Amino acid sequence: MSYLRQIKRKLLLRLLKLEESKFNAYIRTFRFIRTKMLDGAEPAEKASFETEDLEATKNTAAIHEMSLFTEVGKALSAWASLEEIMVCIASKLMCNSIQKAGVVMYSIINFGTWLSIISELLTHEELYTHLKPRFDKLTNRLRALKEIRDRLAHHSAFKSDIPAAAFKVPSLAPSPYDVRAKSLKYQPLTLLEIQDFGRSVVDMAKDLAALVHEMEAIHSAHIDYLDAQIDKFAGPGAFSKAIAAKKEGT
Repeated sequence: MSYLRQIKRKLLLRLLKLEESKFNAYIRTFRFIRTKMLDGAEPAEKASFETEDLEATKNTAAIHEMSLFTEVGKALSAWASLEEIMVCIASKLMCNSIQKAGVVMYSIINFGTWLSIISELLTHEELYTHLKPRFDKLTNRLRALKEIRDRLAHHSAFKSDIPAAAFKVPSLAPSPYDVRAKSLKYQPLTLLEIQDFGRSVVDMAKDLAALVHEMEAIHSAHIDYLDAQIDKFAGPGAFSKAIAAKKEGT
């Protein structure tokens, strides 16, 4: 299912980019035709069109700016929710509460370390060892998504040498002072690409949640097995009676 979701998401992104290209081509054509029509127009009529054009451009830029920053916020919030699911996985591997696992995981800043810890714990927990290859595949996708997440958190739509009020917001890009080879290779993140990242994070969260649910089912089946073994050797209901007796003693 995750593979099909990825295919559908990629196709949707291509369709959206195609629609965006068609719209931009329409705008360019419209502007060209209008300019030709205004060549012989009266000065007052030409001024009126120019005023309307300026106002329309300003409104479009404002809408685009709001959309861009809204999608950045949504994408980062989606990533935060994904991290919560990662903590749930860690808590099951540690056989401890989610709160205690959260203290450990959120104290570790490096996300790569998160992935390494979970991978190592899967190796040492017999109940879930068979899930490690599945998690390793998810890890590759998580690393790629984390790189884009960091770009959303640290790149800007504004430039240091252009006043924010005058800057038209087209995309997110690294600081002009970040001249590392890695940063210089980045292409600006567009609105469509940020939206696609958000959808990718949601898909990843679904796959991680499915892993958590499977771990819960394995744990529940293991408890049922242990209960059955206790009943087998100590008689029906012995485990429940022992628990009840302990509660009465306290």
